Amino acid sequence: MDKPMKSLCFFAAIFVTLFFSQSCSFAEEPVSKKIDTPVIPTGVWVREKIVAPRASIAPKIDGDINDEVWKSAFKSSGFYRFGGNAPVTDQTEAWIIADKDTLYIAFHCIDSEPEKIRASETQRGGDLEQEDHVTVSLDSQGTRRGFSSFLVSAIGTQQDFREGGTADNISWAGDWTARAKRVSDGWTAEIAIPFRLLRYPKGCKSFGILFSRRQGREASSQVWPYVPSEGQMWEKRAQYLHDLTGIAPPSYAAKPTFLPYTLFAAGDDGTAKLGMDIKYPITTTLTGVVALNPDFRTVEQAVADINFSYNEQFVEDRRPFFAEGGDYLPDKALFYSRRIEAVDEGLKFVGRNGLTTVGILGAANQKSGKQRQSLALNLAQDIGLFNVVGVNFVADDQRGQANNRVGRIYGKYGIERGGVRYSLFGAENRSELSGEKSGSMENVNLKFTSRPGRLNGNFRYNAISPNFTSRLGYLPDVDQKGYEINLWQWNDFDKGPVEHYEVYGEMGSANRFDNSFFNKNIFLFGEAQNRRGYGVNASLGTGQRQENQQEERFHDRLYGAGFSWNNKTLFQKGGINLNVGRQAGENYQFVSAHQGAILKKGLSLDGRVERQVLGSERTNRLTATGTYRIDGNRAISGRLIQTTGKTSGETAMPKGTNFYVGYSQRMPRGTDIYFLIGDPNATSTRNQVTLKLLRPF
Repeated sequence: MDKPMKSLCFFAAIFVTLFFSQSCSFAEEPVSKKIDTPVIPTGVWVREKIVAPRASIAPKIDGDINDEVWKSAFKSSGFYRFGGNAPVTDQTEAWIIADKDTLYIAFHCIDSEPEKIRASETQRGGDLEQEDHVTVSLDSQGTRRGFSSFLVSAIGTQQDFREGGTADNISWAGDWTARAKRVSDGWTAEIAIPFRLLRYPKGCKSFGILFSRRQGREASSQVWPYVPSEGQMWEKRAQYLHDLTGIAPPSYAAKPTFLPYTLFAAGDDGTAKLGMDIKYPITTTLTGVVALNPDFRTVEQAVADINFSYNEQFVEDRRPFFAEGGDYLPDKALFYSRRIEAVDEGLKFVGRNGLTTVGILGAANQKSGKQRQSLALNLAQDIGLFNVVGVNFVADDQRGQANNRVGRIYGKYGIERGGVRYSLFGAENRSELSGEKSGSMENVNLKFTSRPGRLNGNFRYNAISPNFTSRLGYLPDVDQKGYEINLWQWNDFDKGPVEHYEVYGEMGSANRFDNSFFNKNIFLFGEAQNRRGYGVNASLGTGQRQENQQEERFHDRLYGAGFSWNNKTLFQKGGINLNVGRQAGENYQFVSAHQGAILKKGLSLDGRVERQVLGSERTNRLTATGTYRIDGNRAISGRLIQTTGKTSGETAMPKGTNFYVGYSQRMPRGTDIYFLIGDPNATSTRNQVTLKLLRPF
């Protein structure tokens, strides 16, 4: 038996063991409290105005909602089913009150079956999607264009998503407080959100607000106040937030946040480094960021899978400097931050001021010998609720290469009729190399989105000239002009055996600029999940591709199927997927399987195996990850990634075995600590020990 097969057999044994692991659950005697679902409004949707009373004293944030202050708070009138008209079985109560510096919210989440409450994640910032949790969404700009969300689970685990994006250091992003408590008829939570965490214009007197509750065992969520079903689409949700008034957020004096670090490393790459990130609120809505000698080695980047692709795979960038305000920068076609491998000095200005969006990033790398300077800029002006015009500019100067410039003007026009949003997007892009024009790219996109259970669609036309160059962008193919049509539909059900389904279809065709053939394809996909968390999916893809007239035209076909289980859990989910057919003129097979488990409280494991066969070439990858959550801010984790096989050429994956283990401590106040044995982003295990300390002030 060869080494790859031994590894696969070893993993299969682990896989079977993890599959039969059981999850933990709550058990407590329920005490029913009946609250009827409020009457669903009829006719045209109306935005409510909610007045937050002024708190004479601040509530103690401990999860106990019996504080006297809550008796004078504004109380919700009951939650609605989000995306459906079925009555809410387990109702939710919410209270709102504020003082001059902080917004306070309390929840009472009634549960008739408390033993079925799902709450496993204890690490702050962890995934709460399948957990029982509540969410406070706030549009502090009042633009109906975006919002920040603050989530708290049934055991008090916190997660947040800041509008525009931010780094995950708590002191850097700004701290907020939440606690949860189990009670006889469910659970309660208290939340305190300081106004200074939010970006709002001077003189602001109101925020957009929406509450939601997720029961992990149910398909749909609850919301308050009422939101029509078309508001369930994420891109449309901001326009359905209601108005919170009675607040007067103060104007704070500009105060910088300093995040210095000290790093010591011994082994293959021994070094001692000092660096610092600085965040400065230039205005209440515009933030400046300075990075001096930043270090990215303690940030574990996302790992691309080994599934065959004609092009480079897009992989998310998790480095803090690029995460802060990343949504305000040009899109990935012009600015893909992973193109910048290292930074000695960096500067950013990001934010949204009312209807104006600003994103500017400059980065320099002088010490590696590349002598590289990079710039990205986005300026956009919203016009009304659905329209926007903007300009982008990116520049990349590297020693020994032609200087690259790319400029773009773009605009979007939108209307909404009968709950369906129609939008037309157009962009004109031009590139230069050392001051000489080097090509153009035109994009036109017509899209319509509707409520769950109805058809959504997208028509896209692209024309990218052969010499168009976007060195900082993610642009897999140039020298093409053609179209792509996408149609999709999905829905969740409150009753019946099927809880969720999604279907998707895609068709596209493109020629080269000399009118020779490039590619055409058809792809169909469908998936469904039942109420017990079991899912199935199937796919069919056919297509043709020819790189140039001198090469063979490939006739591809691919059949896929998958089965998954425990999809309603966070740590115990698993699945298997298989794709077979022909790719790039060769017989093709790709199989992947994964399984997670909780071995004891706080200790979780996850394993994944992938195997690709393309003609005579084979690639195998085994990934095993373990995490022990000491508490909400401290964890020990380790990962093994082994890539083996017989491959060559441009599509070959780097081979090797990498193992690392690390300790992380991310504190609301005090010192953050990262201790690593090995390198999270190396191809092979490195003989290295790294200690990194950060203490913001």
